[in-house]
Amino acid sequence: MGNLFSATGYLVESPSDLDELITESTFGGFEDMFQFDYFGQELIGAVHDAGNGVELWGTFVSMQHQPYLVALTPAYRGQTQISLTNWHIEEGDQNQYEFFLEGEDVKSGEEVVCRAVNLLQYGSIEALETRETLTVGLSGLMLKGRVISSSANVTEDSWAIEEELWELQRRFEEGDASAEQEFLKEYEKFIKKISRSKSNPEGLPHVHREFRHIEDFPDQSKADSSVEGGLAKNSLYRITGEVLDSRNFLNEETDTELLWMYVDVGPITIEIVINRDDLSGEPVHGSMLTGICWLEGFIGEEVQ
Repeated sequence: MGNLFSATGYLVESPSDLDELITESTFGGFEDMFQFDYFGQELIGAVHDAGNGVELWGTFVSMQHQPYLVALTPAYRGQTQISLTNWHIEEGDQNQYEFFLEGEDVKSGEEVVCRAVNLLQYGSIEALETRETLTVGLSGLMLKGRVISSSANVTEDSWAIEEELWELQRRFEEGDASAEQEFLKEYEKFIKKISRSKSNPEGLPHVHREFRHIEDFPDQSKADSSVEGGLAKNSLYRITGEVLDSRNFLNEETDTELLWMYVDVGPITIEIVINRDDLSGEPVHGSMLTGICWLEGFIGEEVQ
């Protein structure tokens, strides 16, 4: 499984990789820096624009009059926006210097939890409290995904096999490494089974859209979204949806091939970014994408 950094084209598989990226980001230059009053403690937010929508966001605290980096997180700034009402902001469960935004999508009524990527540029949480509704640019960094196919009806027997596949994937998500190989074997049998079905001459499985918050996801030490903690759990989602558009692009700093997809997951439509090596299959218009992603939100300026 990939991690937040690989999803945006950075190779971070060890503490030394992370240290190297921190050094490059810190001394390579953040383009913008922001002061943030966090209940009396001064934080400094900083952003590095890597091009093509890819950004690195850092959070600093002052220790002995010197800035100390406490969080470095990759992000993708997309163009898709939603409006959240009944919103609130809270700390991450493993790093108090990461913040998560939770609210209700005005259009669908769906509860959405996302990392508040650019919160620190607003100076304080109190500065946003006068807003009844927040406009949020929403995107997802996919850790691992696969293209299933387009939707079609299949036999009841094939439905039973599909349910077994979902169970194997659930086991893998919960840390059972053996489930991945079992899944690949069963999936191959599944494809052969439905390809012989007279009721499904195209041999395509039927897949439902899904947008589900994963509150209890196993800690991924290699997918460290902060300098000191593990992958925070607050904005991980299991998504399945129809690919409406897709294109390849590069992280211009690392020349890593990434894939952007615009995906209808049911209640909302979001932009998904993934490292091409972490996606199984080729997305085309109408195909179904499934996987685990980390939801991110860029808080927009207040609409007058």
